[in-house]
Amino acid sequence: MQIELPTCDDRPVWDAWLSAYQMPTVATADEIRLFEALDAAPATAAELAERKGWNAEALKAMLPMLSALGFLTPRLGRYQLTPAARTYLLHDSPFYWATPSRRIAGPPSSSASCDRSLAGAAKETLGPADSWEAGDVSADMAKSVATFMHSHSVPAALGSARQGDFAGVNRLLDVGGGSGCFAIALAERFDHLRATVMELPTMCDLAKGYIAEAGLTGRVDTTSVDMSGPPGQGVTTRSSCPISSTTGTWTPTPNSPAAPMTPCRPAVASICTRC
Repeated sequence: MQIELPTCDDRPVWDAWLSAYQMPTVATADEIRLFEALDAAPATAAELAERKGWNAEALKAMLPMLSALGFLTPRLGRYQLTPAARTYLLHDSPFYWATPSRRIAGPPSSSASCDRSLAGAAKETLGPADSWEAGDVSADMAKSVATFMHSHSVPAALGSARQGDFAGVNRLLDVGGGSGCFAIALAERFDHLRATVMELPTMCDLAKGYIAEAGLTGRVDTTSVDMSGPPGQGVTTRSSCPISSTTGTWTPTPNSPAAPMTPCRPAVASICTRC
Protein backbone atom coordinates (compact mmCIF):
# COMPACT_ATOMS: atom_id res chain seq x y z
CA MET A 1 0.00 0.00 0.00
CA GLN A 2 1.36 3.40 -0.96
CA ILE A 3 1.70 5.79 1.95
CA GLU A 4 0.57 9.36 1.31
CA LEU A 5 2.18 12.49 2.72
CA PRO A 6 0.96 13.42 6.21
CA THR A 7 -1.77 16.03 6.31
CA CYS A 8 -0.31 18.06 9.17
CA ASP A 9 3.03 19.56 10.16
CA ASP A 10 5.23 17.57 12.56
CA ARG A 11 6.73 20.73 14.10
CA PRO A 12 5.03 20.29 17.51
CA VAL A 13 6.65 16.85 17.81
CA TRP A 14 10.07 18.25 16.91
CA ASP A 15 9.62 21.12 19.37
CA ALA A 16 8.75 18.72 22.18
CA TRP A 17 11.65 16.41 21.37
CA LEU A 18 14.24 19.17 21.03
CA SER A 19 13.15 20.83 24.28
CA ALA A 20 15.00 18.05 26.13
CA TYR A 21 18.25 19.45 24.69
CA GLN A 22 17.46 23.16 24.61
CA MET A 23 17.04 23.90 28.33
CA PRO A 24 20.19 21.99 29.40
CA THR A 25 22.14 23.86 26.70
CA VAL A 26 20.99 27.24 28.00
CA ALA A 27 21.69 26.20 31.58
CA THR A 28 25.20 25.00 30.71
CA ALA A 29 25.94 28.20 28.79
CA ASP A 30 24.88 30.19 31.84
CA GLU A 31 26.92 28.02 34.20
CA ILE A 32 30.18 28.54 32.28
CA ARG A 33 29.41 32.25 31.70
CA LEU A 34 29.36 31.80 27.92
CA PHE A 35 27.08 34.81 27.46
CA GLU A 36 29.49 37.01 29.43
CA ALA A 37 32.35 35.76 27.26
CA LEU A 38 30.55 36.73 24.06
CA ASP A 39 29.41 40.02 25.57
CA ALA A 40 33.08 40.88 26.08
CA ALA A 41 33.91 40.08 22.45
CA PRO A 42 32.09 38.21 19.65
CA ALA A 43 33.89 35.02 18.64
CA THR A 44 33.83 31.91 16.52
CA ALA A 45 33.69 28.49 18.18
CA ALA A 46 37.44 28.09 17.64
CA GLU A 47 38.26 31.54 19.04
CA LEU A 48 36.04 30.99 22.06
CA ALA A 49 37.62 27.58 22.69
CA GLU A 50 41.11 29.03 22.57
CA ARG A 51 40.22 32.03 24.73
CA LYS A 52 38.38 30.09 27.45
CA GLY A 53 39.87 26.61 27.20
CA TRP A 54 36.56 25.01 26.24
CA ASN A 55 36.03 22.11 23.85
CA ALA A 56 35.73 23.46 20.31
CA GLU A 57 33.62 20.56 19.01
CA ALA A 58 31.09 21.02 21.82
CA LEU A 59 30.91 24.74 21.07
CA LYS A 60 30.24 23.99 17.39
CA ALA A 61 27.06 22.21 18.52
CA MET A 62 26.12 24.62 21.32
CA LEU A 63 26.50 27.97 19.55
CA PRO A 64 24.18 27.19 16.59
CA MET A 65 21.53 25.88 19.00
CA LEU A 66 21.71 29.04 21.09
CA SER A 67 21.47 31.00 17.86
CA ALA A 68 18.38 29.04 16.76
CA LEU A 69 16.81 29.77 20.14
CA GLY A 70 17.28 33.51 19.57
CA PHE A 71 20.06 34.15 22.08
CA LEU A 72 23.00 34.51 19.68
CA THR A 73 23.37 35.82 16.16
CA PRO A 74 26.29 35.06 13.79
CA ARG A 75 28.02 37.95 12.03
CA LEU A 76 30.83 37.10 9.62
CA GLY A 77 31.30 33.77 11.37
CA ARG A 78 31.44 35.25 14.87
CA TYR A 79 28.66 34.85 17.39
CA GLN A 80 27.37 37.79 19.40
CA LEU A 81 24.54 38.30 21.87
CA THR A 82 21.04 39.23 20.81
CA PRO A 83 19.08 41.84 22.81
CA ALA A 84 17.19 38.99 24.53
CA ALA A 85 20.40 37.37 25.78
CA ARG A 86 21.89 40.70 26.84
CA THR A 87 18.75 41.61 28.76
CA TYR A 88 17.86 38.29 30.40
CA LEU A 89 20.95 36.06 30.46
CA LEU A 90 23.78 38.25 31.74
CA HIS A 91 24.34 37.82 35.47
CA ASP A 92 24.57 41.53 36.21
CA SER A 93 21.28 42.36 34.46
CA PRO A 94 18.35 43.32 36.73
CA PHE A 95 16.23 40.99 34.56
CA TYR A 96 18.61 38.01 34.78
CA TRP A 97 16.63 34.82 34.08
CA ALA A 98 19.25 32.11 34.17
CA THR A 99 18.91 31.30 37.86
CA PRO A 100 15.59 29.59 37.09
CA SER A 101 17.27 28.14 33.99
CA ARG A 102 19.69 26.25 36.23
CA ARG A 103 16.86 25.29 38.56
CA ILE A 104 14.92 23.55 35.79
CA ALA A 105 17.86 22.34 33.71
CA GLY A 106 16.82 18.79 34.49
CA PRO A 107 13.41 17.50 33.46
CA PRO A 108 10.80 18.38 36.11
CA SER A 109 9.25 14.97 35.68
CA SER A 110 10.30 11.80 33.92
CA SER A 111 8.15 9.51 31.82
CA ALA A 112 8.12 7.06 34.72
CA SER A 113 6.85 9.68 37.17
CA CYS A 114 4.12 10.70 34.71
CA ASP A 115 3.11 7.05 34.41
CA ARG A 116 2.92 6.75 38.19
CA SER A 117 0.85 9.91 38.45
CA LEU A 118 -1.64 8.73 35.83
CA ALA A 119 -1.93 5.40 37.64
CA GLY A 120 -2.77 7.23 40.87
CA ALA A 121 0.39 6.21 42.69
CA ALA A 122 1.63 8.29 45.61
CA LYS A 123 4.38 10.81 44.95
CA GLU A 124 7.91 9.66 45.73
CA THR A 125 8.97 13.15 46.76
CA LEU A 126 7.10 16.32 47.63
CA GLY A 127 7.63 19.42 45.54
CA PRO A 128 7.24 23.16 46.22
CA ALA A 129 3.52 23.10 45.41
CA ASP A 130 2.94 20.42 48.05
CA SER A 131 4.85 22.41 50.66
CA TRP A 132 2.90 25.55 49.77
CA GLU A 133 -0.40 23.71 50.13
CA ALA A 134 0.69 22.47 53.55
CA GLY A 135 1.91 25.94 54.57
CA ASP A 136 5.32 24.50 55.45
CA VAL A 137 8.04 25.99 53.23
CA SER A 138 11.65 25.67 54.35
CA ALA A 139 14.05 28.60 54.16
CA ASP A 140 16.03 26.93 51.35
CA MET A 141 12.93 26.22 49.30
CA ALA A 142 11.64 29.75 49.88
CA LYS A 143 14.94 31.21 48.62
CA SER A 144 14.88 29.00 45.52
CA VAL A 145 11.28 29.82 44.66
CA ALA A 146 11.60 33.54 45.46
CA THR A 147 14.66 33.88 43.23
CA PHE A 148 12.94 31.92 40.47
CA MET A 149 9.71 33.93 40.61
CA HIS A 150 11.39 37.31 41.08
CA SER A 151 13.62 36.98 38.03
CA HIS A 152 10.77 36.52 35.59
CA SER A 153 8.17 38.70 37.36
CA VAL A 154 10.10 41.99 37.50
CA PRO A 155 9.32 43.05 33.89
CA ALA A 156 5.61 42.32 34.40
CA ALA A 157 5.67 44.23 37.69
CA LEU A 158 7.27 47.28 36.08
CA GLY A 159 4.81 47.15 33.20
CA SER A 160 1.86 46.86 35.57
CA ALA A 161 3.05 49.83 37.60
CA ARG A 162 3.44 51.88 34.44
CA GLN A 163 0.12 50.93 32.86
CA GLY A 164 -2.10 50.47 35.93
CA ASP A 165 -4.09 53.36 37.41
CA PHE A 166 -3.30 53.38 41.12
CA ALA A 167 -3.61 57.12 41.61
CA GLY A 168 -6.53 56.67 44.02
CA VAL A 169 -5.06 53.74 45.94
CA ASN A 170 -3.40 54.59 49.24
CA ARG A 171 -3.03 51.10 50.72
CA LEU A 172 -2.42 47.92 48.78
CA LEU A 173 -2.39 44.33 50.02
CA ASP A 174 -0.68 41.81 47.76
CA VAL A 175 -1.90 38.35 48.80
CA GLY A 176 0.66 35.69 48.00
CA GLY A 177 3.02 38.44 46.86
CA GLY A 178 6.13 36.27 46.69
CA SER A 179 9.28 38.36 46.51
CA GLY A 180 7.26 41.57 46.69
CA CYS A 181 8.26 42.73 43.21
CA PHE A 182 4.77 44.01 42.33
CA ALA A 183 4.41 45.93 45.59
CA ILE A 184 7.91 47.34 45.13
CA ALA A 185 7.27 48.44 41.54
CA LEU A 186 3.98 50.09 42.47
CA ALA A 187 5.49 51.89 45.47
CA GLU A 188 8.34 53.17 43.31
CA ARG A 189 5.86 54.45 40.72
CA PHE A 190 3.33 56.00 43.12
CA ASP A 191 4.90 58.01 45.93
CA HIS A 192 1.73 58.11 48.03
CA LEU A 193 1.11 54.36 48.00
CA ARG A 194 1.93 52.05 50.90
CA ALA A 195 1.88 48.29 50.35
CA THR A 196 1.89 45.09 52.35
CA VAL A 197 3.01 41.73 51.02
CA MET A 198 1.09 38.85 52.61
CA GLU A 199 2.96 35.56 52.41
CA LEU A 200 4.13 32.51 54.32
CA PRO A 201 6.71 33.35 57.02
CA THR A 202 9.80 32.12 55.15
CA MET A 203 8.74 33.97 52.00
CA CYS A 204 8.23 37.16 54.02
CA ASP A 205 11.84 36.90 55.19
CA LEU A 206 12.99 36.82 51.56
CA ALA A 207 10.65 39.63 50.51
CA LYS A 208 12.09 41.89 53.23
CA GLY A 209 15.48 41.59 51.56
CA TYR A 210 14.15 42.71 48.18
CA ILE A 211 12.21 45.55 49.83
CA ALA A 212 15.30 46.76 51.68
CA GLU A 213 17.39 46.56 48.52
CA ALA A 214 14.86 48.84 46.81
CA GLY A 215 15.07 51.30 49.71
CA LEU A 216 11.34 51.00 50.46
CA THR A 217 11.35 49.58 53.99
CA GLY A 218 9.35 52.57 55.21
CA ARG A 219 6.55 52.13 52.67
CA VAL A 220 6.39 48.41 51.89
CA ASP A 221 6.13 45.83 54.65
CA THR A 222 5.17 42.17 55.02
CA THR A 223 2.71 40.19 57.07
CA SER A 224 3.07 36.46 57.72
CA VAL A 225 -0.06 34.37 57.26
CA ASP A 226 -0.62 30.63 57.17
CA MET A 227 -2.75 30.47 54.03
CA SER A 228 -3.15 26.70 54.29
CA GLY A 229 -5.85 27.09 56.96
CA PRO A 230 -9.59 27.81 56.60
CA PRO A 231 -10.60 30.66 54.24
CA GLY A 232 -9.75 34.01 55.73
CA GLN A 233 -7.68 32.69 58.62
CA GLY A 234 -5.17 35.33 59.72
CA VAL A 235 -6.50 38.01 57.37
CA THR A 236 -7.58 41.33 58.86
CA THR A 237 -11.16 42.33 58.11
CA ARG A 238 -11.37 45.17 55.61
CA SER A 239 -13.38 46.34 52.62
CA SER A 240 -11.62 45.30 49.46
CA CYS A 241 -12.10 43.99 45.97
CA PRO A 242 -10.82 40.80 44.33
CA ILE A 243 -8.81 41.21 41.16
CA SER A 244 -6.80 38.88 38.98
CA SER A 245 -3.29 38.14 40.12
CA THR A 246 -0.43 36.97 37.95
CA THR A 247 -0.95 33.37 39.02
CA GLY A 248 -4.71 33.09 39.22
CA THR A 249 -7.90 34.70 40.44
CA TRP A 250 -8.84 35.22 44.06
CA THR A 251 -12.39 33.96 44.65
CA PRO A 252 -14.24 35.21 47.75
CA THR A 253 -16.15 32.72 49.89
CA PRO A 254 -19.09 33.39 52.20
CA ASN A 255 -16.76 33.17 55.21
CA SER A 256 -14.08 35.39 53.73
CA PRO A 257 -13.38 38.42 55.95
CA ALA A 258 -12.68 40.42 52.80
CA ALA A 259 -16.39 40.60 51.94
CA PRO A 260 -18.26 42.81 51.26
CA MET A 261 -16.40 44.04 48.23
CA THR A 262 -16.11 47.57 46.90
CA PRO A 263 -15.34 48.68 43.33
CA CYS A 264 -11.70 49.00 42.45
CA ARG A 265 -9.58 49.73 39.41
CA PRO A 266 -8.08 46.63 37.73
CA ALA A 267 -4.59 45.79 38.92
CA VAL A 268 -2.25 42.85 39.30
CA ALA A 269 -2.12 42.53 43.08
CA SER A 270 -4.44 39.96 44.55
CA ILE A 271 -6.39 42.39 46.74
CA CYS A 272 -6.40 46.15 46.44
CA THR A 273 -7.68 48.14 49.44
CA ARG A 274 -8.53 51.79 49.97
CA CYS A 275 -8.19 53.72 53.20
